[in-house]
Amino acid sequence: MSKGGFLTGLRPKQSFFLLRRISYVPETTGSWPSFKGSGSYKQDSRLQGGGVSIQKLYCRSYGAETRLTTKRSISTQTPRQRPPSFPWRRSCNPRHANSSNMASHADRTLRVVNFNVLAPSARLCKPFDTKPWLQRHQAICDTLKGLNPDVVCIQEFDFHPKTTARVEGSPTELSFKSLYEANFGDRFHLHALKRTGDKPEGVGMLIRKERFEDVTVTDYDLRPRTCNRVAQIARMRDKYSGRTIVLGNTHLTVAHVNNYDIPKNRPMQMQQVLDYMNANTDRGNELLLVCADMNCDHLETEPPQRQEGAPNFTTFDVSKPVHMAFEDGYSSLYHKCNPEIKRPISHTSSYTQDGCCDYIFCKDLMKKDGQKLGAQYKDAFLYPAEIHPEHAWDPYTGWSHSLDWSITMSDHRPLVVDLLVPKL
Repeated sequence: MSKGGFLTGLRPKQSFFLLRRISYVPETTGSWPSFKGSGSYKQDSRLQGGGVSIQKLYCRSYGAETRLTTKRSISTQTPRQRPPSFPWRRSCNPRHANSSNMASHADRTLRVVNFNVLAPSARLCKPFDTKPWLQRHQAICDTLKGLNPDVVCIQEFDFHPKTTARVEGSPTELSFKSLYEANFGDRFHLHALKRTGDKPEGVGMLIRKERFEDVTVTDYDLRPRTCNRVAQIARMRDKYSGRTIVLGNTHLTVAHVNNYDIPKNRPMQMQQVLDYMNANTDRGNELLLVCADMNCDHLETEPPQRQEGAPNFTTFDVSKPVHMAFEDGYSSLYHKCNPEIKRPISHTSSYTQDGCCDYIFCKDLMKKDGQKLGAQYKDAFLYPAEIHPEHAWDPYTGWSHSLDWSITMSDHRPLVVDLLVPKL
C-alpha cells in the first residue's frame, strides 16, 4: 500500500489498545494509526458485541500461561444482527412455514457462520500486509460476537509459534488461540485442529455452550498425506429442538492445475468428508451440516488456465467436490436461498479466479410418519449484507469502496445462514 491515503497523518510510535484495554507492541516497525483517548480505540457501532460491553480486561498469570479475564455487562437478551433490506436481497421463504407461524419458530433459529479468517502466518496480500494481526483478528472476533452465532466454523486457524503479541503487564505473549479463547471462552466451546506436517494453520469450531449438549468433536487426517489436510466433525444435541446435529468443517486443497490435485486429491478428500459424516449418523434423523472452504466455485464459467504438462480441465472438473456433495443429497444453503444472485464472490485469490468458494451444505435426515422433513432455511447472506454479493475485490480497498477494516477483515467474507430446525 502506498504511504498516502490510509497512512496519511499517522504517528510512528503510537501503541494500540486492543480488546478495549490491552496494549501491545507491534512486531513490525512502521507508522500506525493514532487513537484518541487513553486505552481505547474508535470502533464501528456494527462491531459491538451484540449487547456485550467489555468494561475492563486484565491479565492474570498462572505459571507459564497467561489468561485473559473479561468483566462484562451482558443484556438479558442478546440481539442478532439482521441484515437490512437492500435491492439485491430478499428474505428466504421457508419451505414448510408461512409468515403466520414464523414467530413461533424464532426460538429455534439456528445461526451458522463459516469464515476463512486468513491466518497471520499465511502469505498475506495487500492490504493485509500492513495490518497487525492482533488488530485484524480482534475485529473478526467483534464481528462474530455481533452476529451472535450458535456455531462458527473457521478455516486458517493459526498455530504458528510466532503469531504472538506482547501484552503489557504480562511476562508471556498473547497467542492466536488465546485471543479467541479470551473473546469466546465464556460462552463457546473452542475446538481447534492443526493441519498435519509442518503446516502452521488448520481449522476450528466455536460451539455455543447454552444451546448444545453432549458435544463430541472428532478429528480426522485426510488422505493423501502429502496434502496435509484435516477435517473436524462434531456431533451434538440441540437443546431447543431436541435434534442431533452433525457438523463438519474442512478446507480442501487448492485446485492447482497439475496431474493430481484436481482429478485425484480434491475428490478423494471430499469423499472422505462425506463418508465420515455418514459414519457419525446412527438414528437416521440427524441434521447434517458441512462448512467448508472448497477452494472452487460451482458457478464458475471459465476453465482454469492450462499449465504446461497438465491436461485441460473443465470447470466441472475443478468444482467436482461441490457436485459430490450435491449428489450425496446436500444442498448449498446460500445458493438455495439466493437463486437470483448470478455470481456471488466470497473470496479473492492471486492464483485462481475470484468466486464463492465458501459453502454451508445441509442435509436433513429427519422423517416423521414416513415423510421426510427438512430444516427450513430462513436466511443466508455474505457479511456485511450492505455490500453487494457480486461486489468485486479491490487490492487497495478490499471488500468496500474505501478501505474499512471492520469490513475487510480477510480475503474471504463471512457466510451466515439461519435455519429453522423442526423438533423431533
